[in-house]
Amino acid sequence: EIPPVTIILNKNAGDEASIRLLAPDGQHGSEHFLRAHLNNLKLVSPMDASANGLVVFTQDYRVERKFSEPIEHELIVEVNGKIKEGGLAQLNQGMKASWQNETRLRIATKIFKPGLIERVCRDAGLTVRSIKRIRLGRLPLSSLPAGQWRYLTDFERF
Repeated sequence: EIPPVTIILNKNAGDEASIRLLAPDGQHGSEHFLRAHLNNLKLVSPMDASANGLVVFTQDYRVERKFSEPIEHELIVEVNGKIKEGGLAQLNQGMKASWQNETRLRIATKIFKPGLIERVCRDAGLTVRSIKRIRLGRLPLSSLPAGQWRYLTDFERF
């Protein structure tokens, strides 16, 4: 019997997160790919097609259950515009937001739904240019190249 797998993908902006992105030629790492690894694979961390970064697919019910509870998402958000008076405080209601530079916010939130970041930034007077998810729980995107995927290792945890 083949044990269930969890797959980490560094999704490109513009791609819809789907199993078709998990082709053997996009694998980063040396673990042996089996077609059975694509059976009953579920996307547990959806993102807008316009966003990029860390996406998780799993066959493992334990990982799926973990994602049914709030899990922290860390994002880098490129923005345009001038933030309105009290805008950063407004962004910090329900999430942690801080400036990295004049056009880049770092946001950590346990509430992440497609479209949410664009809405809260718009309410603060900003226009989102790009979103990149760089961490889910304790798992960072690290050095996984854009468009590539890999298997979650036994010692990694969300």
